[in-house]
Amino acid sequence: MGFLGKGLLGLAGGLALAWSGLWFGAAEYSRQQAAAWFEAQTLSGRLAGHDGISMSGFPGRMVMQLDAPYLADPFLGLSWAAPVARVEADLPLRLRLPMAEQHTLMLGGHEVVDLRGRGMGAELRLDGPSLAFAALTAGAAAVEVDARAGWRAALAALDLTLEAAPGAADRLQLEAQLGGLRADFGALAALGLDRADWAEDWPLADPLDLRVSAALALRAPLDRHHAADPVPEEIAVEALGIDWGAARIDGAGTLNVASDGELTGRLDLRIRDWRDLMARIVALGLLHPDAGETWTNALATMEEGGVLDLPLSFRGGRTRLGPLPIGDAPVLRW
Repeated sequence: MGFLGKGLLGLAGGLALAWSGLWFGAAEYSRQQAAAWFEAQTLSGRLAGHDGISMSGFPGRMVMQLDAPYLADPFLGLSWAAPVARVEADLPLRLRLPMAEQHTLMLGGHEVVDLRGRGMGAELRLDGPSLAFAALTAGAAAVEVDARAGWRAALAALDLTLEAAPGAADRLQLEAQLGGLRADFGALAALGLDRADWAEDWPLADPLDLRVSAALALRAPLDRHHAADPVPEEIAVEALGIDWGAARIDGAGTLNVASDGELTGRLDLRIRDWRDLMARIVALGLLHPDAGETWTNALATMEEGGVLDLPLSFRGGRTRLGPLPIGDAPVLRW
């Protein structure tokens, strides 16, 4: 082997040795940072822990595995536990979070639920030295929630994609689909919705499907220098679709979010088979039957061929469907 060959071989060996040192140094640093994060949660009054942290994936990627992780917040009455959790990273910077198929949650300090599903996970991609947000994808299938108290909920599929516009980290495109959402009255009660005396089970027998396509404008690019509230200042809803039983809602419009989170703007909605939707709202206890009858009579004067074309508007802290008041406008805060 000539001098040049030996030199190239030595260079390759030196680079391999340097890369090994960098990888193992980064892996140990990541492990220490993860352990420090769990310790910080404990010091802040939360309950957090695991049965061990291991690193793998050399030489081309980095995989952190936490055995039996758990996290609980006694102030909020929330907790989460899983048999294993993994975070996978490779270059260009791409983080993957494949989730275990079974989790145990506590809601409200007393509701213990078992969550199962397939293909649950998320992936985050960052670009450049500023770690600018590039894309986020998340998905799940055949999700089932069984509460120890007896109530159940299910979700057939969830697909979510959030991507930055080319060359603009402050402009995001959202595509989301949620299919086959089912829940019984016990699940709604766990969320704070009380079942009314007149309510029946039938409205929840039909699955709910949701589709959203929207363009989001942030106040500043979303990267490692980002210090502003990540709530968007403008939400341009390009397409909204909701199917529930015979009812179908389609909509589009633009919403603006003030610096204090106040929501203004409007969505122009087309509601088909709206009487079926009203019957479900009453059966869920969201409206008293007398109020439901009043609403039905008022909406009947605005329909055309069984279809309602009405704006859902947010203005002055109030929400209206056409001329009918609904309640306070939502406030969006991080």
